[in-house]
Amino acid sequence: MAVAYAQGNSGPGKVLEACEVHARVYAALWFAPQWLKDDIAALDARAGRRP
Repeated sequence: MAVAYAQGNSGPGKVLEACEVHARVYAALWFAPQWLKDDIAALDARAGRRP
C-alpha cells in the first residue's frame, strides 16, 4: 500500500509503497501522515479488528 508521496520538481512525483505489516509500523510513528493512519483504521474496521 502507499505510505508516502514524494513531489517532483519538474517531473512526476513518486509513490513510496510498503507491505501492510510495514505500513502499520510506519503509521504508528509520530510523523506519519494522517491519511495513512486513516487508511489503516479503515482496513481494521473492515476486518472487524479493534485499534
